[in-house]
Amino acid sequence: MQYRVAVAYQNAAWEKGNTELTHLFASVKKEECNRRMHLREFLVAFVQRQQRLFLSLPGVHNAVLEELVGKEISLEEVERNVQSAIQSRTEKYNADLAALSPAPSRDNDEEKTDVPQLESPLLSDLLTKAKVIERRLSSKWQTCLAIITADSFLHLFDIDSKSIIPGSSPEIAFKTLVPSVFVPSSANMTSGKTNFSRGWSDSITPSDSMVLANCSVLRKNDTAFELTETTSPTGAQKMFGKIMIKRALINTSTKDEAEDWIAVLTD
Repeated sequence: MQYRVAVAYQNAAWEKGNTELTHLFASVKKEECNRRMHLREFLVAFVQRQQRLFLSLPGVHNAVLEELVGKEISLEEVERNVQSAIQSRTEKYNADLAALSPAPSRDNDEEKTDVPQLESPLLSDLLTKAKVIERRLSSKWQTCLAIITADSFLHLFDIDSKSIIPGSSPEIAFKTLVPSVFVPSSANMTSGKTNFSRGWSDSITPSDSMVLANCSVLRKNDTAFELTETTSPTGAQKMFGKIMIKRALINTSTKDEAEDWIAVLTD
């Protein structure tokens, strides 16, 4: 009995579903037919309009061409127009910048006129002494710029220029150490040449340095003295107990200068 009821229910459901599907299919078919009919009408109207526009182009082209050919323009006029545009943009930028910036005061005006001048590194408070002297290298004397820093370090910069001798101006000697600077160009950039290439700072790197706190001074003659640096081993070197000793024989241009150096080094 239950089986027959189920079969009857399924048949009734199928008939109702089939009817609805038939109506849905008919509606979709009708809509598709209407869409295609309307699309055809739109395409026909579009093509006709495009045809009218293309047919009217020759007349427009002729008028534009005649205007371009008849209009004369010179380089001076172009430059004036460009300069006017640049000036207009500049004035607008300055006006916007002034609106964003605080109102200037007298103090600010005075600060603008008081532009600080860049001083030589040799005039820095971090240095206590700078002189051109000689130091002994094997069998020859090497001219060098000697600099003592405020934290008790002695830096020696070897100078190869023959025009620099002991007693020369430290400023002139320092200029011979400053790396050369060139104006960047497309050719230099293509070849890879730059102001900061490898080794550009070698000339301003000390040839030798000594810690004055570990140094002792021995007078050799009127113008020369020997500086000895003794460094105790640290870290793993303590196992070997080896003391590092470095000596530098310094020669000055005068006796008074040698005495001045010894006084500074032993102070």
